[in-house]
Amino acid sequence: MKVRVDALDLTVLRGGGDAIGAWAKDHGFRLPPDAPEVLDFYASRSPIFLAAAFDADAAAAR
Repeated sequence: MKVRVDALDLTVLRGGGDAIGAWAKDHGFRLPPDAPEVLDFYASRSPIFLAAAFDADAAAAR
């Protein structure tokens, strides 16, 4: 699910740590070296994640 709210692009994701990490990298998110362990930790509790990207140009245009 993807939605735009003002200057935020929000995406709801479902998956394990590896899949979420791969999606994030494919969509321009920079992840720290410990991201796989952190994502696995959270994915084992709930496979639902929210990614948010801020669009500075859209915010400035408002």
